[in-house]
Amino acid sequence: MESEEAVLVVDDDARVAATLSDFLTGEGYSAAVVRTGAEGLRRIREGGVGLVLLDLRLPDMKGSAVMREAQLNPAPPEFII
Repeated sequence: MESEEAVLVVDDDARVAATLSDFLTGEGYSAAVVRTGAEGLRRIREGGVGLVLLDLRLPDMKGSAVMREAQLNPAPPEFII
């Protein structure tokens, strides 16, 4: 992951997302949080995301669908589920 790329947390559980974001920020990473698959895809398409921490159960779509859609980008991020 390039240093200017962010880690994107896609999770509808606010406590889990905040915990992950706080940890990543404390370790020196740039972290962003979104709560839905659609928001995650929008953020990935904007660029600058190198890694996605992805919940498989989201309120609007399955996490696997987010991964499939993201893989269509010219430079897709890595995923951790």
